Amino acid sequence: MAEQINRYAARIHRLFNHGNLSYHLAKLLEESGELSAAVTKSQGEEAVCDEVADVVLSALVIGVASCGHKDFDEIIERKLSALENDPNYQNFKPPQ
Repeated sequence: MAEQINRYAARIHRLFNHGNLSYHLAKLLEESGELSAAVTKSQGEEAVCDEVADVVLSALVIGVASCGHKDFDEIIERKLSALENDPNYQNFKPPQ
């Protein structure tokens, strides 16, 4: 999956390398709201997965617009490694 992220970023760069960053941020917030609704209203796995994809793609649009065509695989790997080594996340237990 990691390699695929860079391919998605390149496609996003071609499709969305224009427009206002504020618009893309508003779109991310809209998609996050739709994800929240899908989860809290128990709309089913397919609806939740579709909304997760919308959120991820919206976030990548902002990333590409803000960071250019960086190696997102490396960035995500660095962030995941930091989370794995963060004591706040090592003992995280979701609420019951």
